[in-house]
Amino acid sequence: MSPGRMGARAIQLGDKVINLQVPGTFTVIDRNGELLVIETARGLRMTVLAQQVRRLDDVELPAAS
Repeated sequence: MSPGRMGARAIQLGDKVINLQVPGTFTVIDRNGELLVIETARGLRMTVLAQQVRRLDDVELPAAS
């Protein structure tokens, strides 16, 4: 397991994630091994590798100023 990811659980159906290449919040709607199908609330659907997304609760957001 890589440093900083200890205790991180695998991405599951229904998880809220961010894509590292497309802005916005996505929901995982299907999984086939390392492939995830993710979708935004507006209906944008993508199939990506699991390593291309981060669970929203695993991401540290910048503090509001």
